[in-house]
Amino acid sequence: MTAPALVLILAAAPKPAPDPSPLFGFTPEGSTRERAVEALFLSMPLPARCREHHRELTKTPHTAGTDGARRVAEYVAGRFREYGLETEVAAYDVLLSSPTVVDIQLVAPAPALLANREEPVLEDPDSGQAALSPPWHAYTMSGDVTADVVYVNHGRAEDYDALAKMGIDVRGKIALARHFKGYRASTTSSSPETPSRRAGPRCPARRASLKASRGSSRR
Repeated sequence: MTAPALVLILAAAPKPAPDPSPLFGFTPEGSTRERAVEALFLSMPLPARCREHHRELTKTPHTAGTDGARRVAEYVAGRFREYGLETEVAAYDVLLSSPTVVDIQLVAPAPALLANREEPVLEDPDSGQAALSPPWHAYTMSGDVTADVVYVNHGRAEDYDALAKMGIDVRGKIALARHFKGYRASTTSSSPETPSRRAGPRCPARRASLKASRGSSRR
């Protein structure tokens, strides 16, 4: 009874569905081959393996020019070689900027040492790593500045215009800006020195001291 049943099952098997309309730019035969190749490539990535790679690449800080960056480069090169690719890691010198001292203090109305690193996130253990560098703007000059503080929202041109309309002058002040809504470099390049952004002498009551020292090195 087994053999006849098998014959009936095979005979009743449906025919493969016809290939859908050809892909744009392909003949019907070419479309079939292209879809087969795409299906093969889509079947190759494994989510678990992708997570492993991502974890390995991001588990420690890897700022350019540091040992962490070398570790990441060697890991990627090692995987490429495993996959049969001819791989070479090139070394070259570039001028990089890294902070040595970043100190922010509120000197009035009450002295206070301000934190310059975000608090670790409980759900992200990596956010508490001691090797994380403090925030800084690369290639900025070292300096020690004490001045009144003006909150400038996102530090965009329209934010300085809004302050000028309120009679708040930001010249000679420390501009306190928050990130997002634009590239971070634009926060420092939106100069308030244009005539439309000059305003009266009204100032805030907060005063702060900002000290930054940068170390340059060739990596």
